[in-house]
Amino acid sequence: MRFETHLHTATGSHDGAIQLEELVNWVNTSDICGVCITDHDYVWTRRDAQALRDATDVIVICGVEVTTNLGHVLTYGLDAYLPGIHDIEVLRRYVDEVDGVMVLAHPFRSEISPYYTYGHIPKGLPPWEEVVRRPVFQYVNALEACNGSGVPQEENLVRQAAKDLGLPVTGGSDAHHADKLGLCVTEFTVDISSERAYIEAIREGHCNGVDLRLHGKVGESRVD
Repeated sequence: MRFETHLHTATGSHDGAIQLEELVNWVNTSDICGVCITDHDYVWTRRDAQALRDATDVIVICGVEVTTNLGHVLTYGLDAYLPGIHDIEVLRRYVDEVDGVMVLAHPFRSEISPYYTYGHIPKGLPPWEEVVRRPVFQYVNALEACNGSGVPQEENLVRQAAKDLGLPVTGGSDAHHADKLGLCVTEFTVDISSERAYIEAIREGHCNGVDLRLHGKVGESRVD
């Protein structure tokens, strides 16, 4: 089962341009099994989420990409953006209260990706032993290895970090426009029929990130 786990909409992200109609059209013309809405510091209302569910026949999960003091964290399980969760310790407490999960988005983007160094050569990572001791890793359940704006070197390093830390990996397009949907996905080895099943599958490591830019984009037609 493949899920699009990282996307931004015009409804909740200041830099997101994906309209509900565009998202519905993409879902209904692809073979994706589920989508996770992860707007910046904004959780979709139940009404908006239900509108998407009513218009598709896939699993719809309302997450949020929280801007924390230690980086951007994809969070699943919260029903609202709560006070103080920009502090990752506070965020972890709230997520534990609802038995949710946290995934560190694009962990090495600013150090590896040429797209986010504004014309400068990426500075690269410090010695590896310093990398794996970064405090952020103790707070998250998984790392996002595949990102629609990422590069192969970044994915390889995230996978190595995940292996060394004993964490699973995910993938998501980080799409802000509809034409970027489905570039990267998370593939699950177990059936996902609900948000709870999705959360447990990540926690238990029944997932893997897949870069469909390298392995073929999500199909043009739904396989029922």
